[in-house]
Amino acid sequence: MKVLVLGGVYVAGGIAVKIIDKIRDGTFFRAFKDKWHFEKLLANIPVSVVLNESAPLMGAAYEALAAIRK
Repeated sequence: MKVLVLGGVYVAGGIAVKIIDKIRDGTFFRAFKDKWHFEKLLANIPVSVVLNESAPLMGAAYEALAAIRK
C-alpha cells in the first residue's frame, strides 16, 4: 500500500482469482494485517474480493467514458 486506506481495500482482477485459496483459508488476511505496529489498524480495514476478472477493465472504461463526456 502506498497510502493508508481506512475505508476498505478491493482485491480484484486476475489476482483475486489466482489467490482465492489463500483468501478462503485466511492466509491472505493474516499477511495483510501482519505489518508490525499497524496490525490493530489493518485488522479493522474491510477487505473485499471481486471475482469478476473484468471488473478493473470495466471500471477503467467507465471512468474513460465519464472523462470524455465532461
